[in-house]
Parts: sequence; structure tokens; C-alpha cells
Amino acid sequence: PITKPAQNPATPLHKAGFYFCKNFVRMLLYRHMEISNQTKNLITSRLSMGELIYMPTDTIPGLACSVAALDAIELLYQLKQRDHKKPPTIIISELHQLTYLSVTLPRTVKSLIEDGWPPRTSYVLEVQDYDTTLHLHRGRGSLAIRMTADPELKQIIDISGPLATSSANIQDQPPATSSEQARKYFGDSIVTYIEHPPIVSSPSAIYRIAEDGSLEQIR
Repeated sequence: PITKPAQNPATPLHKAGFYFCKNFVRMLLYRHMEISNQTKNLITSRLSMGELIYMPTDTIPGLACSVAALDAIELLYQLKQRDHKKPPTIIISELHQLTYLSVTLPRTVKSLIEDGWPPRTSYVLEVQDYDTTLHLHRGRGSLAIRMTADPELKQIIDISGPLATSSANIQDQPPATSSEQARKYFGDSIVTYIEHPPIVSSPSAIYRIAEDGSLEQIR
């Protein structure tokens, strides 16, 4: 979801490494998801059934569902009282999954991920098939997408496919950082809450490609 105006000037590619180094340090400080195989099986089962669940991710915990689960995506908007024109963030585990989203990588992004997708970093990418992905991009024609570096989350997405995600909160309220806080927001409207220790983290950095081809950080 892209809600904030750009606060930084457009970033030439030769300066973009500064942001990626910063994100790499953040990744080193972040503790990977630590969940049992039983819990991973539960998550993939629920996601495959088209359910909207609360779960930890490689950034902050949040609500998640399959990108193909239209009812679950609409429930996400309903429960969060979210602006229906603000797209969710999409998490993938492999580059080939971009084809499911009708997205191709622009040359600028390809050059940046030659040595691997920067951790906890999302790029705003244009969709090629507007109508097929309308339930995701909500009329904006683009999606904020990141590829996870977390091995546990990667295993989940390898099975479930790309996830539509959003922070676990009512719009404009603080995001939940524990399942207990999430339950206070959503109660029994969410069936599956994945238990985890309280997580102190931050959302992913988000970049978009400016018209001149430069990289612009918008979060």
C-alpha cells in the first residue's frame, strides 16, 4: 500500500546501494521467523483453503491470504476498515511467481537484484493485465511486491503461492505486534491466529521507479 508522498528526492542508481546496505543491516538484526513444521503445515493449509489469517512475516506480523482468495482479500478490507483503493503488499518467494501477478521486472529493478533481492525491500511494479489483477491493485495499476529472504516464510509461500498482506490493525491505529493485540482488533472474525512472541520490527522499505528511470524511496 502506498499512502505517503515521497519524502526523499529521486535516488540515482549509484546511490541506491546506501539504502540496500541499510536494509541489510536491518535484516541482520531481525530474527527469522521461528515456527514448527506443524505450524507451517497449519498456515499452508489455511491459506490453501482461501482463509484470511494472522501470522508473523519477515517484517511486522499481519493479515495474510492467497492472492487468489478474493473473498479473503475483501474481508481484509472490511475488518481493517481500509481504504478500498489502497492495495495490499504482495510477498513472493521466487521470481517466477511474478507471472501469477501479471508483472514483469523493469530493467532498473533487474540490475538491482542481480545478486539477490534486497531483504525487506518492496518495489512498486506495474501490472500488465489490468483486469485480471484488479482485486489486488485496486485500480492503481501497480503493486508493491517484495521477495522474502526468510527461509521459513519462503517455504510457506513455495506451497501457498504469493500472499496478499497488510498490517494487523484498524486503519490509522497502531499495528498489532502480537496475536493477543490482533485478537483485540478482530476477535472471532479471524479464525486462525498464529501464536508468536511479541515482535519489534518495521515495515519493508518501498521503492518505485521514477519516469527518468531513477529509484525513489517512498517509505
